[in-house]
Amino acid sequence: MSALVSRRSQRNIPRTGYKLANLLYATNWKGLSVASPTLVGGAKATRYPNAATSLTPYLIKSSGTVTVTLVADVAFEADDYIQMVDAADSANYMEGNVTEYNTVPGSKILKFNVQHSGGSDTKSDWKIGGTIPVGRNYTCSLKFAGEDAETGFALPTGAPFYASENTGFGVQDINWMDGYPTNDTAGVATSIGTTFESVVINDVITTAFVLEQKKPVAKLDSVVGYKKQQWAMMQRDQNRVGGLPDIPKLRIKYKLWVNDLSTKLSVTNRRVNPLEMKTITDFRYAVSFIKANAADAADPANGGVLEGTVGWELLVDNKANSLPVAPEFLRWKNFTVPVPYEQFFTFETYWQRSASYADETTGRFLLRVILPGETEYTTVFDMNAETVSAYNLAWGTSYVNRHMGIEGSPVHRIFFFGIYGKFEWVAMKFKCAMLKFLDSLID
Repeated sequence: MSALVSRRSQRNIPRTGYKLANLLYATNWKGLSVASPTLVGGAKATRYPNAATSLTPYLIKSSGTVTVTLVADVAFEADDYIQMVDAADSANYMEGNVTEYNTVPGSKILKFNVQHSGGSDTKSDWKIGGTIPVGRNYTCSLKFAGEDAETGFALPTGAPFYASENTGFGVQDINWMDGYPTNDTAGVATSIGTTFESVVINDVITTAFVLEQKKPVAKLDSVVGYKKQQWAMMQRDQNRVGGLPDIPKLRIKYKLWVNDLSTKLSVTNRRVNPLEMKTITDFRYAVSFIKANAADAADPANGGVLEGTVGWELLVDNKANSLPVAPEFLRWKNFTVPVPYEQFFTFETYWQRSASYADETTGRFLLRVILPGETEYTTVFDMNAETVSAYNLAWGTSYVNRHMGIEGSPVHRIFFFGIYGKFEWVAMKFKCAMLKFLDSLID
C-alpha cells in the first residue's frame, strides 16, 4: 500500500467538523457474565464424522463426480455435504455435495460432486462422513448479562443501539465442523472457550473477555473454511417498532491481545477477522489480519513485502448475507504497520456513513492503533475520498469511497471482537479489554 494511505499519522487526520465524543457505551467486563443461550442451532448434516468406509480405489481430483461403493450402508441423502478422507493420511481428501445414494437398492453406491480436494494419487481406503453429527447444535449464542460494575452502564438495549432482546449483546459461537453436544456453555467449552480473565494493562488491573478456539482431535471438513467462528457482537433489533435507525457514526475502541499469528496463519489459510460490521442487507466493513502470499509480495502497492509477513487488510463490499455478491468496493492491505503479538495494544475503528449509495465524497472508515510502548496513534487505514482517489491514481485501481449500500440498509450486526478465518485445525486465542463505543472521533 502506498505511504499516503498506510503512514498517515494521527497528526495528519483532519479534525474539522468533529465534536468531542460522547461515550455511548463502555465496559471493562467487570460484573458481566455469559448468560444461558437464547438461540438454539439445529443439526446441519445427517451423519457422524467417518460414519462410512469405502475400499474403492479412486484418483483424487479437484472437480467432477466421484462414484464409490460403501462397505456398509449409511443412508446419505441428496445435498448432504460430505468429505471422503484417506484413512492413512487426512491431507488426501475430496469433499462436496451428495447427488445420489443407493439409487439401486442394496448397491451402496455413493455419488457426489467434488468442490474441494487435497493431495494426489489413487487411494483405496476411505473414511466418509458428514459435516456435523446427528442432533448436534452448530450455533450457540450466549448473552452478556448484568451491569458493568466499573461503569454502571446497563446492557445497550436502548438508543442508539437497540440491541435485540433475542441475541442482543453477547458472543456467538459457531462450529460447523462437529457441532456441540449441548447448546450451552458446557457444550461449547469442549471446542470453543468463552471466558473472563483478570489482566494488567498499563499498570491497571482490569478484566478481559477471552475468545479461544481449541484445536480439534480429528480432521474432517478442514478446507472449506470459516467453519469455526466466535464473535462478541451486538445484533440490533431489526423488528423494532418504528423501524431501526442507522448509526451514521460510530467509534469502537478497546485493548486487543492476539496470539502469535506468524505461526497460526499460512499463505493459503491466511486471514483471521477481528472485526466486521454488516447492515441488514447490503453493506459490510471487514478488517483482517492477513499473511502475505506470493501475489502480495509481487504487488508493488505492498512495498516489497516478504512472503509470510503478517499485516492488515480492509475489505468493503455488499456481503451482508442478503444481496448477490457484487464487485468489491475496496480491498486495501497494509504490511507496514506491525501486528503486535501476545501483548495488549489499542485497537480502534471509526466509520462515518455516507448519505447515499451514490455519495462517494462524505463517508469515511478509519482503523488506527497505539502500538505497545508508544503514545500516539498509527493509522493503518484511512478510507476517504482523498485517499481512495490518490490510491487509484498511484496504482491504477478503480476503488470507490463507498460507505452505504444500494438499499440504504441500516447497521444491523456489529461484530466488534472476534475470531473468524480458515484455520480450523489451529488453536487460536484473542482477548479484549476496556471496550468503549463513542459517537465521534476526537475524545
